[in-house]
Amino acid sequence: EDLTVYMHILSPFSTMAVSFINHLGLPFTERSINLATGEHQREWYLKINPEGRIPAIQHGDVTMGDSLKICKYLVEVKELENPVYPYKDSKACEEIEAKLKYVDDMEAKTRFLLRDGYFNPLFFGGVGISQEEFLQKQKDVQDVYQNLEDMLAESETKFFCGDDNATLVDFYYFNIMYHAVDKDLISLDDFPLLHKWFQEVSQIESIRAIRARTTRLMRLVHVYGNYIKP
Repeated sequence: EDLTVYMHILSPFSTMAVSFINHLGLPFTERSINLATGEHQREWYLKINPEGRIPAIQHGDVTMGDSLKICKYLVEVKELENPVYPYKDSKACEEIEAKLKYVDDMEAKTRFLLRDGYFNPLFFGGVGISQEEFLQKQKDVQDVYQNLEDMLAESETKFFCGDDNATLVDFYYFNIMYHAVDKDLISLDDFPLLHKWFQEVSQIESIRAIRARTTRLMRLVHVYGNYIKP
């Protein structure tokens, strides 16, 4: 059955889903949703994902939103024996679920940092946020990074769930982090284990590919914001 993924390249949950699906080796059609024009709130899209959020998929007659549900669904429906999400191993899945506990908090705080620390200054001159407010948002993200640093210290492993293979946990945290790290909004210098982990995960081919796409787009956005926009 044909698989279509609805996403936006600047959405961490979208890049997570796309890099994960590519890592699984599943063929799919990618459809970029124009958030600026409100395409995610149009009637046709709300039939796919009533919440009007990205990413979402259409797989035959099945439509689904929520990146975590999407990834689990595809592994299970395709019956993939892949260590990135070993769905038949209940103990491994419990560990993955437990270590995803910071995802929503991290995504929300990173989104606010990106909005107020990068996009608003680039397009609107930073109106509405002071340096003090920016530093607080930066600290909010750093607090989550410290939780991840502690998690790696406790596990004493290369990846969050072991030394041998990256899992869904690594895909999630990396895809949220690189959107801020690559824009120099936050540094990993104070988090040595996290920095080492970040370098390791960045070598995964599907992650390298989606990160490169984001970088190319952000170069265009930066040029527009600084030189073209009146």
